[in-house]
Amino acid sequence: MLLRLTLFVLIIAFSPFSLAVDYAFSGFLSLSAGLIDDEGYTLAGLDDEISFDNDTILGGQISGQFSDRFSATGQVVARGYSLDDSDNYHPSIEWLYFTYDVTPELRVRGGRMSTPYHNVSEYIEVGAVYPWVRPPFEVYDPNAAPVKNFNGFDVVLRSNWKDWFIISEFVLGQEENSTDHYIIDIDRIVGLNFHFTRNYFSFRIAYLVSEVSLDVFVIRDSIAPLRAIQNNNTIDTLVEIIESKNVDYIYKSIGFTWDNDTWFVYSEYNQPTSGLGFTPQGEGMYVTVGYHIGKFSPFITRADFRLLLGSKLKDFVNNELIGLEVIGDPILAAIEDNKRYQRSISLGVRYDLSGSISVKFEALRATPQNDSIGLFTPKESSVTSAPQINAFSIVLDVVF
Repeated sequence: MLLRLTLFVLIIAFSPFSLAVDYAFSGFLSLSAGLIDDEGYTLAGLDDEISFDNDTILGGQISGQFSDRFSATGQVVARGYSLDDSDNYHPSIEWLYFTYDVTPELRVRGGRMSTPYHNVSEYIEVGAVYPWVRPPFEVYDPNAAPVKNFNGFDVVLRSNWKDWFIISEFVLGQEENSTDHYIIDIDRIVGLNFHFTRNYFSFRIAYLVSEVSLDVFVIRDSIAPLRAIQNNNTIDTLVEIIESKNVDYIYKSIGFTWDNDTWFVYSEYNQPTSGLGFTPQGEGMYVTVGYHIGKFSPFITRADFRLLLGSKLKDFVNNELIGLEVIGDPILAAIEDNKRYQRSISLGVRYDLSGSISVKFEALRATPQNDSIGLFTPKESSVTSAPQINAFSIVLDVVF
């Protein structure tokens, strides 16, 4: 679908019709440096040696207005670090969609767009528009990066009620992507997203349902012997659960921002839940409070994160595989090893050099809990827990 959209855009862009198009271009750049203070782990690419790649990003966006109602938008991004199967600093198409304004209040878009999971989903790559070096991992889990966009369409209605400005969005689409650890195929994603704004206050709520097939490589290898067992309904059901095909996945989130040009508060809460298989289930939240002092904006963030893989699978093993510990125990061990609990606190400051350039520094102290590795990745595969770890990052953000 993405290839067809690209070809369609190129045909329009170089056709005689394009001579009457009004084009607009904008860009953004983040140059970063960071490290953590433990040599045995990494955090989204950061380790104990200073890295200039982790939060470094370059992006450009072009839009063309073909008529009063019809337009197109494309965004290309090159990242210094990526969890999906794209190469670092390799340009990739993040957005490529068409917009048709049915009325001044009603808009329809079709193509590749951001999935409205979070408060800053639409501009997560543009560091200049939020206070942090990066949005808090406990809600903006880097492991979820491969599904932050989708191919499909959305319908947006803008309305007013008393003193409130309301944006209502309906989305429908699909997505597929992969990392070094799994392949994910979202056959269908459908959801609603509502955004309410009044004066200094903004509030949003989202509810999305997906039909997900998840192929985890380490799990794929472990179930091969089970497939050899014939005529056993319990084992057949176990294999079906582990394979995680066409699992219903529900993502609920709420968030708000408040900024009166002196104090500012950002907060979000999300709750992914699923059916069977190894799809994630848990919750994450953060609260950021800050204060504007001239060009300086110091802030503090408190965040929590809990994620379990295969909670329904665990129930099945405990209830249905009684007496088959030789099969069930390794599965339970894999579920236990993949749990993620973390609590963190960070202190940061943003300094605005101008209206388009800012410098930000952030010091994070993350504490994995419940004998888990939290959001860290151990360099040794046998390690299943992590100590308290500190991370330090600085970034220069530019928009142009």
